Amino acid sequence: MAWLGRGKTKTSETQRETTTTAPVVISSDVERRTVEIGRELLRAARDYSSGVFSARFWNDQLMNWSMKDPAFKIQLFRFIDVFPCSARPPWCMTT
Repeated sequence: MAWLGRGKTKTSETQRETTTTAPVVISSDVERRTVEIGRELLRAARDYSSGVFSARFWNDQLMNWSMKDPAFKIQLFRFIDVFPCSARPPWCMTT
């Protein structure tokens, strides 16, 4: 049962030595560019503001409103599951 994680297996020192890997050295240029990209993404996310006239604003508002009512949420997800089939030809709805 060791393969299920219940039993303890003993590993020898030679097995440990062969499975260890050398640490990866990242150049300072890669690190600098990674931090730069991260800061740009964070700045863009913080500066993003959706106005009342934005479709994204209304989408977010409707999702927040619909998730507050558990009964409506269940019906909404049932509709989402069934809708693709209802848009197909009538033959797919027959049993």
